[in-house]
Amino acid sequence: MSFDEELERTLDVLTDRLREDVARQVRAVAGELAELAAAARAERDAVVPPAPEPPSIVPAESHPLPETLAAGIRALTAARSLSEILDILVQESAHAASRVAVVRVRGAGFQGWRSHGFDAAVFDLTEDEAGVIREAVETCAPASNAGAPVFANLAAGEPCLALPLAIGGRPVAVLYADTVLGPASADHLEILALHAARCLEALTAIKATRHLIAPAEYDEAEAHA
Repeated sequence: MSFDEELERTLDVLTDRLREDVARQVRAVAGELAELAAAARAERDAVVPPAPEPPSIVPAESHPLPETLAAGIRALTAARSLSEILDILVQESAHAASRVAVVRVRGAGFQGWRSHGFDAAVFDLTEDEAGVIREAVETCAPASNAGAPVFANLAAGEPCLALPLAIGGRPVAVLYADTVLGPASADHLEILALHAARCLEALTAIKATRHLIAPAEYDEAEAHA
């Protein structure tokens, strides 16, 4: 077996192990969230008797957060390209916030990639227009105190959230959300963003390794992908 084949097999084994570890972690997180939700309901019911609820129509896209979080983690783990990871992140984040967008870091500014709930799907931002997005990039940490970006058209003081996606400690994109559906939803978004960043980092490392091993074959494969 050639060195290339041995390394390829090693990468496949490591990737399979990563998927198994992530699946176990997701199941554990989903179980903990479900237990917390059940405990909170029991505590509330013990203090205040539940009032009869009128019949309501639940939107088709509404699902319990633990289930959608697990589905989102699985979808991100299975993604096979950087753009697919970002697209899935927007899609899955829409379960936890009415308006979400992924914004790429472009030099001294920012560029919209995909969004949900906004009129404009593609937009450019200067640093002065970016608000919490700029703060998230500068601190490489979740940001919520620097005001909404201009494309959001939020009133002053309206809550919003920006979560950086970093590769090697350097933010390359940001998940922005407003009209977040509560504290559990904010945690949901942060977990998705963190896992998306790890998927971006892992896929970038694998592609870089393959390119170093066999650049000509890799470039040809990418051209036909």
